[in-house]
Amino acid sequence: MKRRAVQGLEGWLSGELGEPVRVESAQRLGGAAARETWKAVVTNVNDGKPRRLLRLVRGEVSPGSESGLSPVEEFAVLRAAHEAGVLVPRPLLLCDDARPMGMPFFVTEFVRATGSAGPADRDSGAEVEMFPPWRTFPGGYPDAPRFGRELPGSDIAAQWGREIAKLHRVTPQHTHVRGMNQIPAAEHCARIDRFRRRLDGLGDPQPVLEWVMRQLERNAPEGVENVLCHGAAGDPGCVVDDGQLLAILDWQWSRWGDPHEDIGEVFAACRRRLCAQPDSAADAAKRAFLEAYRAHSRLDVDEDFVRFWEVMATLRRAVAALEQGHRFVSGGEVSIELALQSRRVAEMEIDLLAETDRLSMARANA
Repeated sequence: MKRRAVQGLEGWLSGELGEPVRVESAQRLGGAAARETWKAVVTNVNDGKPRRLLRLVRGEVSPGSESGLSPVEEFAVLRAAHEAGVLVPRPLLLCDDARPMGMPFFVTEFVRATGSAGPADRDSGAEVEMFPPWRTFPGGYPDAPRFGRELPGSDIAAQWGREIAKLHRVTPQHTHVRGMNQIPAAEHCARIDRFRRRLDGLGDPQPVLEWVMRQLERNAPEGVENVLCHGAAGDPGCVVDDGQLLAILDWQWSRWGDPHEDIGEVFAACRRRLCAQPDSAADAAKRAFLEAYRAHSRLDVDEDFVRFWEVMATLRRAVAALEQGHRFVSGGEVSIELALQSRRVAEMEIDLLAETDRLSMARANA
């Protein structure tokens, strides 16, 4: 972090806390290009202690766009989720002024991550000391959690189901998120139209995906409840320690929507991540998630609607994989990872054909 940004942060934090503070260090963590996530060590200038690890998230995007929420909107979602009892880093402070650090940002407690669970890790894996909580920032989590994007089995799936159920209790009337734009009832049809335009832009025919999109349009759900959805429930950035879910970090994709969408995303992830294991492993993870969700939710779950959104989740990944492969083939970006992504589309098409067939049969027998 540049010295000017550090000085701006120190001045702003001092004003917010009513006491002089110093930023001892600021380390940028890995993450999406639309967001900068920083780990900052902050000290009270008067006595040099106690110290506190903070997590700063900054970076502005167009509110309501497909690239995610703005920092102001994400902070509002964090507050609503925290009040609903969801395991999130405690939201602390919001700065919607670009002057202190060059762009809006918000501050949460830092949930320590010392392990590495994949290429999308937010922390470098370095050992970090967790200092005693500051009086202004109460709370904290146990030492040595591990960051990951996996739903590795029934235990974590059940915990994830519990947290998603808590999140879905948040409705558009909630104080903190009342100003968020609500999604129209036919948003799923609009999303399919966007998928179709993206495929048309690639120039190559995709008959399987076209057929799947048509079947989804014919079997679209109606009359569902509008709740706060995670938006990326099948690919969560989370902190896990010894099999226990400690915190869910990323909320920039959150939006109002059908609660079955989050469940469908999780089911698609269970099938995808446990594909190398017997079919019973994915089924067990799905059952564990759904049982925990139903135990903590006031909503009825329609498994046909879940299947619809499970197909949508796989379709979204297939479209994204084709776009990544096109970036390589067109010469725009030389990356073996991008080249390999498009080779996975055939596997997704097999899954899509099977799941879409089940969806159509279920609707026909309803």
